[in-house]
Amino acid sequence: MAIICRDLKLLYIMVGGTGCSSVGSVLMERFGGTLLPACPLAGIDQKHNSIKQLVEHNLVSPKELKSYFKVANARNPFDRVASQYARLHGTSWEEFLKNPNSWVYKNKNYPDILRKEIEYAREVNFEKWVFKKYGFQSRVKAWLKYYLKGQGFPPGQYHTLFTDGVNRYIRFEYIEEDFNAILQKVGVLDWVSVPNRNPTSGKKTYQDYYTYKSRKLIEKVFSQELTKFGYTFGKH
Repeated sequence: MAIICRDLKLLYIMVGGTGCSSVGSVLMERFGGTLLPACPLAGIDQKHNSIKQLVEHNLVSPKELKSYFKVANARNPFDRVASQYARLHGTSWEEFLKNPNSWVYKNKNYPDILRKEIEYAREVNFEKWVFKKYGFQSRVKAWLKYYLKGQGFPPGQYHTLFTDGVNRYIRFEYIEEDFNAILQKVGVLDWVSVPNRNPTSGKKTYQDYYTYKSRKLIEKVFSQELTKFGYTFGKH
């Protein structure tokens, strides 16, 4: 989804794995933010969608879009990938699987896929997991799915494409400071705290996960994102 705050003229794009739930909750609870789309629609994810998708599905008009300040989160891919692995070792995904009303059951195949991902991540080290998830064969499958079926995104480009058209980014590493700088720009002068809604328990410093080979793979796969947001290994 996106969150639109009409009084502030602010459009917030929810980008997965970047702390968007924390910022989104504040916008809804404090500033009257509402979801776009307000309910599930065919062909568009209810939680994560881009500006382009919002326009294509007539959820916001190009004219209205021009009058809004558009914002999204960004996060170092090295950190985000390490968090994906750490989260598979934690309990959060298992809690979702225990709840029959959880969003994971909206796709009938996803619970089994998730269980296998959890099992595999707990059997292998980080390097082996990274190469299975982001290695050559995985990237080829993603390309074919994108070009032949129009599903998903090109490998390593989800976060780059999702933030097209955004005016300013909230860096995960400085989430509260960047968020408040944006609030000041739209007229909110009081400091607003940002709670951590989805912490990854048991996660180490992301640099501790990487070998030379896994680091080089992530540099290759996410090269566009690293360049776009100015991230490097060890910076932030």
